Amino acid sequence: MGAIAGSGRGPVAAPPPTLRCVSHDPTPEPPLAAPTPTAAQPVPEVKGVFASLIVATLAQLGSSCFVAAAYTPTGPVEGLTRDERLARMLADPQFVVVSLVLAQAAVVLALWKAPRRFESIPPGGMAARLGWSETAIRWREVALVFAGTLATGSIAIVPIKHLMKPGAGALEALATTANEASLSQFAVLLLVGAVIAGLVEELLFRGLVMRRLVERWGPLKGVVVTAVLFGLWHLDLEQGLVAAALGLWLGVAALWTRSTVPGALAHIGNNLVSFLGSRLFEQHPEETEPLAFVVGVVVLALCAWGLRRLTSRSAAPEVSR
Repeated sequence: MGAIAGSGRGPVAAPPPTLRCVSHDPTPEPPLAAPTPTAAQPVPEVKGVFASLIVATLAQLGSSCFVAAAYTPTGPVEGLTRDERLARMLADPQFVVVSLVLAQAAVVLALWKAPRRFESIPPGGMAARLGWSETAIRWREVALVFAGTLATGSIAIVPIKHLMKPGAGALEALATTANEASLSQFAVLLLVGAVIAGLVEELLFRGLVMRRLVERWGPLKGVVVTAVLFGLWHLDLEQGLVAAALGLWLGVAALWTRSTVPGALAHIGNNLVSFLGSRLFEQHPEETEPLAFVVGVVVLALCAWGLRRLTSRSAAPEVSR
């Protein structure tokens, strides 16, 4: 400190100046950032999400009921039970393809319009609300999510097949359609049942629903509740259980990658593999189930480990030198 004026004790020698290292970097220091507000952000409500999901579900059911009402079965129907008529209807490739086309068109319309009526859309628009990242696709993440999706399906289907008796469910109907459809019908099935369905379902569930539930209820409840809703969405017990298992993995993947893009591409790839496998290869699941289950567990564990490491590195902040 310097001398205190008016002390009456005479001048006091000032201490020698302190030597400092002066940087020769000509770059000026950036200005101080504005203080970050400490007020807690309001917790988002989920009423709008469930309203949007109900609209999408009603749109799907309405289109399916319309096709079922207009369907004219081939061959005699007298003496057939309700289940037998349903089995015949689901075994008709034309009915399955047409119902898929109308159902996906209705869901796309509902996903496009319903959230804008029931929810507040962020400044980034619907893309930001659905978690559709506009950054470059990270193909290593996509590959791990895709492999984990195939592994999850092979794990889930084994106990479900043993617990349930075979019947005319949605999985059997889709396999029959892929195997017996004409080339034009099969092309439409790939486009609508694999590409459009995979994309729309991920935007609807891992995007619209799960992101809001995670914000409101936390990661665990958000992922689990969304997976359960995703299973119920399929309206078939066997397919719904498989879908719920897939929803758990796709939900975790969307949470780790912070994007719905890898899950959507993986979902599309999974559906394509299922349809192409039913079309091109003769199915003998009882011969491959034990091996598929064991391999699926190992592959899923490796994919989860690799995806977690990859996303943790990409999310780590850069260290300034």
